[in-house]
Amino acid sequence: TLSKEHALHVFRIVQELINNTVKYAKADRITLSLQSDENAVHLQYTDNGLGFNISEGKKAKGLGLSGIENRAAILEADVTFQSIPGEGMSVNLIKKQKI
Repeated sequence: TLSKEHALHVFRIVQELINNTVKYAKADRITLSLQSDENAVHLQYTDNGLGFNISEGKKAKGLGLSGIENRAAILEADVTFQSIPGEGMSVNLIKKQKI
């Protein structure tokens, strides 16, 4: 349901999320779900790592959150980050299908 270009952006987003979890979060569990229907593609990513303050994380160069947001903008997708220090992180991305 995605073009090759859009599929590559989704892949790179997931790659960055996994990289962040491995480098910074000290998580022992990642949950990844990618589903599509006639209306949208849904990506859900969670880890049980250290978590962080989202506003500080967006300012940090090492986390790549701005790159994820940039790729979501290219996809014309909505992306939300949720994290609380000590409670892991979750990311939801929704790419609505054009009819």
